[in-house]
Amino acid sequence: LGREAAIEPSDSAGPAHGRAPFAWLLSTTAGRVVVACSVPAFGDKPGSFSAETYGILSAIRLVIQFLKYRQAHSSISCLLLTDCKSLMQRIELAMKHDDYFSNATRASDWDLVNEIVINTRAMDHPPILQHIKSHQDKHKRLCDLPLLAQLNCRADRLADEFLKRQDLASD
Repeated sequence: LGREAAIEPSDSAGPAHGRAPFAWLLSTTAGRVVVACSVPAFGDKPGSFSAETYGILSAIRLVIQFLKYRQAHSSISCLLLTDCKSLMQRIELAMKHDDYFSNATRASDWDLVNEIVINTRAMDHPPILQHIKSHQDKHKRLCDLPLLAQLNCRADRLADEFLKRQDLASD
């Protein structure tokens, strides 16, 4: 990794049969993917929100572990993209407060959002969280999209491919 990276987490197009995989890509600012991840979200009934939340947490944890391994706590800046506006808003709201309100703990996937906040606050240079429009490849070819949109679409495809591999394995 160089000094900058873009991380694009994604869930699949939607949970199927009680399964919701997530996927993310870690790339250089030039678009070279250096790490790709696709795995299932955990829980009894994971949904798209859970998958997106696990994806962001997983990507942040990888960056933290990478920085610890490299002993380079301040040498990287990350742009963390998500096409889940509601998750981005929940993270931003939670980041505004030093403590949480007890009623907030009743929200769906509060524990995961809280872990994202805790891990982000522990970083010397926390990632910049940015919303990106989803499924931009519906009306344009992937190669005609801006780089960040391409990464979003590629992560979506990676999550879908994981789900298809799981379907084949269970047959």
